[in-house]
Amino acid sequence: MKKRILLVLTVLTMLLCIPLIANAEIIDSGKFGANIDDNLTWTFDDEGTLTISGTGDMGYYLMVNPPWRNYFSDIKNLVIDDGVTNIGAGAFQHCKNLTNITIADSVTSIGERAFGDSDFGTESGYYSDEANWENGVLYIDNCLIDSKPDITECEIKDNCKVIADFAFHRRSQLRNVTIPKGIRNIGEEAFYMCDALTEITIPDSVETVGFYAFKDTGYYNNESNWEGNLLYLNHCLVGAKDNISGECDIKDSCKIIAGGVFKECDYTSIIIPDSVTYISCC
Repeated sequence: MKKRILLVLTVLTMLLCIPLIANAEIIDSGKFGANIDDNLTWTFDDEGTLTISGTGDMGYYLMVNPPWRNYFSDIKNLVIDDGVTNIGAGAFQHCKNLTNITIADSVTSIGERAFGDSDFGTESGYYSDEANWENGVLYIDNCLIDSKPDITECEIKDNCKVIADFAFHRRSQLRNVTIPKGIRNIGEEAFYMCDALTEITIPDSVETVGFYAFKDTGYYNNESNWEGNLLYLNHCLVGAKDNISGECDIKDSCKIIAGGVFKECDYTSIIIPDSVTYISCC
């Protein structure tokens, strides 16, 4: 009997010594999304964690504040859950104390200044921490977010899958970039006006190319790279001559039509081959 009582007391003592683990308390939450079909939820808890969950794209937050605007200075952790496909422009640029970020593989595009931009004086805690930059480039998980203005060359990491919008925008000293196999998505104006960048190779893994991604690069401005009125990068159509009319016949090996290609054209008809799997906003 004494042994049994002693055992019970020992177990009770052990239980009392185990710290209670309390779940974080939700402070605020809401529904949002870029389009009517998007079904996203944001939640902010008392441990400083902002979680974005659901399915679809976020909005555009360069001209307006995001729904979590009241907690900019309180957000310490950010979790982008599986199902979210886009991180909105400017969404977290004002979160000065945001230092820990997790981005799910479902994200295929990241808007400009999503996490900050030193030129505009808006930087999240993660963005402003130099320890997070590698050879002049900022990564978060498998996404390339931004680059330093004076970058001259870049060998993108092998595990990278997404190049954010404006990642190398107007990097006039960038002469060489290696885009590895595995990259799936190249964002809007990602290499826009990189006029020293004369050689570019896109791997077959690339599935989407955003608006003006390679416009006015050194490669774009070299007439010898053009095939008639069209400019290709491997399996991607990335440019078309301005103010051209008549018929446009895209070559059979083309798989991707980048954004903005036909913005200034007056073609009366465009022949798109069966090989094309993606057409961005043209």
